[in-house]
Amino acid sequence: MTPYNTPLGKITIESMQYHRNGARGAGFTAILFRLKGKRFMASVFEYAGHCAVVCLDAIKDHGVTRGVNSWRGEDDFGPALRQAIADDVAEYDAGRVSLRFGQRVAG
Repeated sequence: MTPYNTPLGKITIESMQYHRNGARGAGFTAILFRLKGKRFMASVFEYAGHCAVVCLDAIKDHGVTRGVNSWRGEDDFGPALRQAIADDVAEYDAGRVSLRFGQRVAG
């Protein structure tokens, strides 16, 4: 998949899936991505300004300790991640299979 620019560098999307917490829960897209060789996970909610990011590689040593594994999700990653979601939805709408719905886009 195409790299996306963020204030911290280019990210590469590995996978994404749409989720909803229960029948009435807030919908979000879970995204696994890489930045500078490290793996991250984001939860990008449908509501503007709601994006949570955790560095998966830092969990082993630091868990989710504030100040160590803290990221400005919406500020640093939100626009790029939302563009990746929009691009993936466009693939689906064009009749191709999307990452967001579970399969990699062919070719």
